[in-house]
Amino acid sequence: MSEPPRLDLGRYSTVLLDLDGTVYVDWKPLPGAVEFVAACEEAGAKVGFLTNLSLWPKGHCLDALEDMGIKVSPSRVLSAVDTMCHTVGRTLEGRNVACLTAEHVARRLELAGFRTFDLIGDPGAVGDGIDGVVVAQCEYLDEGGIARAAELAGAGVPVFTTSTRGKMPTRRDDILSAGEILAAIRARADFEPIDCGKPSQIFADAAGSLLDLSEPVLVVGDALDSDIALANNNGWDGLLIDSPFGEEPPPVAWPVPTFRAHSLAAALEGELTVPVPSTTNR
Repeated sequence: MSEPPRLDLGRYSTVLLDLDGTVYVDWKPLPGAVEFVAACEEAGAKVGFLTNLSLWPKGHCLDALEDMGIKVSPSRVLSAVDTMCHTVGRTLEGRNVACLTAEHVARRLELAGFRTFDLIGDPGAVGDGIDGVVVAQCEYLDEGGIARAAELAGAGVPVFTTSTRGKMPTRRDDILSAGEILAAIRARADFEPIDCGKPSQIFADAAGSLLDLSEPVLVVGDALDSDIALANNNGWDGLLIDSPFGEEPPPVAWPVPTFRAHSLAAALEGELTVPVPSTTNR
């Protein structure tokens, strides 16, 4: 029988923690989160925070961390909205962007000099001359916005997204994930979106530069297909925390974490399990 692995935080120069579902849920800390961050810092690791959630501005994440007693500068929190806006600015030659996003994402693009067009509130007003489409979490959507986005994507307009994941970790049933919106668009048009969230290489490269990573790196999160995949794709270690949303790891060949624990509190206590690779193909 395999011996449980030992997590030595002192061997890592950087620890990257997913936020929702790992550090907090509904902006409230999960067991051991505050203590785990403190332990990483005491061990000399640089701590950064990552999120694909895009319905709320990053300031909400910073406020939640501060309320927990974790003081962190905005430069230590990397969101998929950050990477998407950066990629749009670096990629598009034109300045007209159609948005299937929360309002704060459009405002962010406008501050960067883009002219935005609302595919949620008034899709009929989105005419020709659109240079890009951006997709992120929304609270509501109508068929008109999906149809117009599909027309643009089908005509070759690039589509940028904060995530391709089908369902985001949240207890609110009224939130549409970027992946769900993309699936609705792709049912009408054949295109490949530009994924700017975890575990894409775009996100990994942004984490490396914007968070000034030093290796070795440990990624901590509750999702195999985003957090642990990010770690595996870049040769980093991964600690999988059992999801507080009750999601069971799918019985397919997903990435295998280096460590697994029920919670951050359990990880600190050394209560780790040996991850077993799946033998089933997706």
